[in-house]
Amino acid sequence: MMVWIPILPISANSRLCRGQKGRPDYPNPKYLDSKKRIRAMIMERWKKQPYNCSVKLTLYFHLKNPLTNWDIDNHLKAVKDAMKGIVFADDYLVCNYGDTDKRKTVGIEGFEFNVVPCEIQIAVPHFEPYKRIEPAEKRLVKSTMTAEEFNRRYGITKPKTF
Repeated sequence: MMVWIPILPISANSRLCRGQKGRPDYPNPKYLDSKKRIRAMIMERWKKQPYNCSVKLTLYFHLKNPLTNWDIDNHLKAVKDAMKGIVFADDYLVCNYGDTDKRKTVGIEGFEFNVVPCEIQIAVPHFEPYKRIEPAEKRLVKSTMTAEEFNRRYGITKPKTF
């Protein structure tokens, strides 16, 4: 089920304003106000408990002119910041993005989203050394092995450059 929010977020790049003459940076009041309004609308419309597992986020931004120089990534970050604690426990839980797109609208600008749990498992092939491998014996196991350890163990080398 898609949830409609009739406000466009302010870019996450404008979270801070530069302090003048050696003063520290300070939070941008426009960004904070936008985030507060979006959070309030999400709280009204989101009826589920916050997810505490890996999730897939689908997000559509509705703009009057989608051809403008409007960076989806920066606005996506602002939306994820607003959803934190309401839709999911923390934004690092977003492991998959479904469709994320800008769409042309005639009416009110805003965005719609959907969040569903997703399963992530990192698996690498596991083979016994010096043993003939039959198809029935091939299996995948979870591993905490790094890519370098995997490549070294299975003799994978980088291609030579000329």
